[in-house]
Amino acid sequence: TTAVIVDEEVDSKEDYKMTILLICYFMMIGGSVIAGEIIKLREQKVLKRTIATSNSDITILGSLFISSFIIQGVLSCSAFIILTLVLKLPNNNIPQGILIIFLSSLVTTSIIVAVTRWIRNVTLASLSTVVFGIAAFGMGIFGSELDSFDNVPEIISRISVISPFTWLLRIINTGKIIIPILIIFLMSIMLFTAGSFRLREFVKE
Repeated sequence: TTAVIVDEEVDSKEDYKMTILLICYFMMIGGSVIAGEIIKLREQKVLKRTIATSNSDITILGSLFISSFIIQGVLSCSAFIILTLVLKLPNNNIPQGILIIFLSSLVTTSIIVAVTRWIRNVTLASLSTVVFGIAAFGMGIFGSELDSFDNVPEIISRISVISPFTWLLRIINTGKIIIPILIIFLMSIMLFTAGSFRLREFVKE
């Protein structure tokens, strides 16, 4: 009887888990639109006009990307809460879901920063963001199911840890947040660093 109850709880948690992951996935894919729009702003000389103001580079860029982070997070959290109420998802954890969504928004924003720094073509920038999102989602989902397979090469397990979805899933599956949060922050810092730039340099390129 106990085993049956546990299995039912695991199965019912799958709906909650997939809802969260799909929201994070579509947020990351949606980052391709934001990346493309930022590059268009540069091409249309809109960013060039902003450097004529008294605001510093970090103020202009900071407000742009922080706005992106907050808007993505708030809209996605709203969608999650609405879906939770409408679909009546069992075993849902709204505070945990909000945390995961904002962590995903942080990663997505850092991807946008890196892509807009290194890729100048709108189509290529959007495509790169989409490909990264699909690859990260695939590795995260596959990595979480490795225990179900026999004789899986260790290298595959190691590769899956580079996906932010692997760590988002770990929060859902284990309830532990400290290590996943630290790793996702490190991933985001790495991408922010790779995409760090001064606005004047970005506009002139």
